[in-house]
Amino acid sequence: MEFKFGVPSTIQYGRGCSKGIGAFLKELDVKNVLMVYDQGIFRAGLTGGIREGIEQAGMSVEVYDKVEPNPTDISMSEGAALVAKAEIDAIVAIGGGSSMDCAKGIRILASNPAPIGLYEGFEQVKHKQKILVCVPTTSGTSSELTNVCIVSDTAQERKYIVAGKNVGADYAFVDPNMMDGLPARVTADTGLDALTHAIESYISLAATPLTAPLSLTAAQLIYQNLPRAVLEKGCKEARDNMALACVIVGCAFPNAGNGLVHAISHALGAHCHLAHGTACAVTLPYVLDFNYPCAKKQCDTLAETLAPGSGKTLREIVYDLERQIGIPTLKECGIAEEQLEFLAEESVKEDFGPNPNRAITKEAILEILKKAYHG
Repeated sequence: MEFKFGVPSTIQYGRGCSKGIGAFLKELDVKNVLMVYDQGIFRAGLTGGIREGIEQAGMSVEVYDKVEPNPTDISMSEGAALVAKAEIDAIVAIGGGSSMDCAKGIRILASNPAPIGLYEGFEQVKHKQKILVCVPTTSGTSSELTNVCIVSDTAQERKYIVAGKNVGADYAFVDPNMMDGLPARVTADTGLDALTHAIESYISLAATPLTAPLSLTAAQLIYQNLPRAVLEKGCKEARDNMALACVIVGCAFPNAGNGLVHAISHALGAHCHLAHGTACAVTLPYVLDFNYPCAKKQCDTLAETLAPGSGKTLREIVYDLERQIGIPTLKECGIAEEQLEFLAEESVKEDFGPNPNRAITKEAILEILKKAYHG
């Protein structure tokens, strides 16, 4: 047996840890900082404390606050221009996967020739000259720990991956204080993204003796704590455990890979503009049906770990969880049934990663989408 295992980011975890970012950057002799976030993060009051700490440590701050869901190549180019103009030394991303992916793209273009599309695929980014710090405000993407950047191509209306050792953040400050005020809907969607990471990496053909225990532990933590995080406002224990679960699975799935759920989610995000967590959640139960014949042992182990003695299948467990926390169907997301065939055609073009069932066709994906449409 041979495998590689690595995590690109140095992780700081704990309530209040983000308050130390200013002092931390000062030790690295940083002079000019670009903060990257969206307007929602600013309005939620999550940026002020970090900015204050950076400025009190003697550094100047510039802001790029035009991040959008499913960040685009245009946003990344705009941010990179600001880096050059202000002679930025370090980038601090605050937010969910969109803010962190946008910041990764900005950092790539600040050190490598444009456009970002030149680096589609793996290990195409040659230089990494700016420090990147990520501060997640959701428990979902684990983007702060991955060496992957998801780019929405505005001209071609598609999403693609830029990945490699020069893509991931250098440092991750995982502070559950930043997640306490997350709305229930966002908590549910991002939490299902995290659960998808855990399940897909556990049943992956590329799972290893190092990744599998991490994936299983993360899945259990998410299943036990996500309903409380969604339904019990102010439950800090649930928020702490969700944040911890994302750190754990963030060490697993970049090494074991994702699968068909994420492949379909890219088409749903690019063409229907669904948030990534929602796009994963709506198909997860039905992809589990599709994968079960090729991953019976792993699915049964997950089912017994999540709901011991229940006699339920993993698909049933996930379906019941999604109904409990209000995950919508594709129909409820406003997608027309007539769009499903086109979405299947687009999904089959995606990279399915180490998905256990390799018999992936347009027809198979269309059947999954029909089930996700009706629920």
